[in-house]
Amino acid sequence: MGRLTSYPVVDCDGHIFEPIDLWEKWIEAPYKLAAPKVMKDWRGDQREYVEGKFYPIPYGPGAGLPHGWQGIAKVQQDDVLGGAYPRGYEAAEVAGFDPKARLEAMDSEGIDIGVCYPTRGLYSINVDDPGLAAAVSRAYNNWLYETWVKTDPNRLIGVAMVPFWQDVDAAIKEMERCKREFGFYGTYIRPNPRRGLTFASPHFHPFYEAAQDLGMPIGLHEGTGFSAAAGTERFDRFIINHAISHPFEQMLAMIAFILGGVLEKFPRLRVLFLESGASWGAYWLWRMDEHIEKRPDECQDLRMSATEYFRRQCVITTETDEHPVAGAAEYIGEDNIAWSTDFFHWDAKFPGSVEYVVNRKDLSDTFREKLLGTNAIRIMGLEKQAQAVMKSSKKR
Repeated sequence: MGRLTSYPVVDCDGHIFEPIDLWEKWIEAPYKLAAPKVMKDWRGDQREYVEGKFYPIPYGPGAGLPHGWQGIAKVQQDDVLGGAYPRGYEAAEVAGFDPKARLEAMDSEGIDIGVCYPTRGLYSINVDDPGLAAAVSRAYNNWLYETWVKTDPNRLIGVAMVPFWQDVDAAIKEMERCKREFGFYGTYIRPNPRRGLTFASPHFHPFYEAAQDLGMPIGLHEGTGFSAAAGTERFDRFIINHAISHPFEQMLAMIAFILGGVLEKFPRLRVLFLESGASWGAYWLWRMDEHIEKRPDECQDLRMSATEYFRRQCVITTETDEHPVAGAAEYIGEDNIAWSTDFFHWDAKFPGSVEYVVNRKDLSDTFREKLLGTNAIRIMGLEKQAQAVMKSSKKR
């Protein structure tokens, strides 16, 4: 099909699906026995298994996907809705596993650049051992570069897994390596705190300083079925936990970065809030603005409003059919909302994502262009890639 837009389209959060033996093959020898694995739980459902625990959590408080990895993809969800037991791990969309198939899918959709986020990796990094966390990160990043990014560095953009919560020094070292050796364009971190720390803890200041000096944005990405997800300790149903975990964790992360003074102290740091919707951002920024205004004695280190910090340094992502975002953009800022597909996950509006946004009547043409490409290109520093893909798109 022909181009749907005259400008480059960037998918800020397109998921890949790591092969079943990724860490067993790619992790360093001392950690092979402890490497994350895909194993069947007592019901026969495939899940991530690491440090003696299954993820997504199978049942009880914080429960994740009912069938684990067998329910992560849209084709597997269709099995469930049709009354059939979901097919196994390998039944997920081929474009989740194969970079060439992904590029073909992007072509058919009208997506020029895809930022690659993990699926299994959202859980495999959930380990207590700092050495294992660093080894898991190195193995994933090596695999991501060799298998995906090298296929087309202008279109498949790597973001680094780092052991942020486990070992700050190791996280900085891995971020620097991924920038230097692989040309990655950011890092991703789960927003769930560990060890009694938050994003506002001074413990992490060296990481933020390194990230802003390297020009590496931080992408915050939640995943349901994780023991520490805010609010989910109250419920044992996935539908509730999924609705809660993504926005609640991002709200807590955002307030830590803003009211916790991180963005004031590190003015060149860039932060992306991913896969939680964007519309709640308008209310949350307004609420923080109100508290800064009415509690100035507790905000003496802040020189701007929450909205001003956010507009200077942050982007929040919306997905294809989040209609409230058109109104919320007035408060959040049209320059601070980017678009993502969440491909290949069960709740992604795919295929037809770009076409849907292009045909939305509630978006101005100016905002649509910012949403689909301009904002992501700016915050991630993808100007060269954007120029390259527009030239090459004539040949695709």
